[in-house]
Amino acid sequence: NTLAKANITDLYLWMKRKEFSSILLWRVWFVYFAVCWGPFYLAVDFISRDLFQRVFYRRYHRYTLAEVEANAEELFESKYKNSFISYTHDLIFYLKQNKVNVTLLSTNFTPVVKLYARYFDVPYICLPVEERNSGITVNLEKLADFKLKAAKAFHPLKTIAVADSKHDLPVLNYVRYPFIVSNKKKKWMDGLGSEIRLISE
Repeated sequence: NTLAKANITDLYLWMKRKEFSSILLWRVWFVYFAVCWGPFYLAVDFISRDLFQRVFYRRYHRYTLAEVEANAEELFESKYKNSFISYTHDLIFYLKQNKVNVTLLSTNFTPVVKLYARYFDVPYICLPVEERNSGITVNLEKLADFKLKAAKAFHPLKTIAVADSKHDLPVLNYVRYPFIVSNKKKKWMDGLGSEIRLISE
């Protein structure tokens, strides 16, 4: 929700929908998933974003890399390109035009993030994917403080960070110029040491 209205569950649900020949069966499964698994994932995400990712990414283990990449591209073209947040979308091109280096930093995984990077023609840092005999595995060995460790490769006084959630506080507090994609100030933003700069969604 920094660049587009999207989250890491989108691709899984997109792929799952294609497994059902009937829209009725899909709806039945989706209700089951929302009722039985939705509260669990929301609770886990509330406790720890890292833990949520460790749990949810296991759902991709049964898919091949080719399947994930093909579906990610379909989803990007049909949904994500039409749901960009205009301010951050335009900001990237503005910064590039003014010779400011832009890097996409995400704990989403490579098949998705590389599509954004290709669209904006910028480098990216995200969670890598490894292909196994049975399917893919998202490499989570460096997940702890992943974004902060990556951000520290950049000089804090010369860096802008654009983010959208409390999970990004370490990076937002690291840089001199933090921007938050939100229409209003929220309680978690009290943890931000620098001046809050809000970007309209």
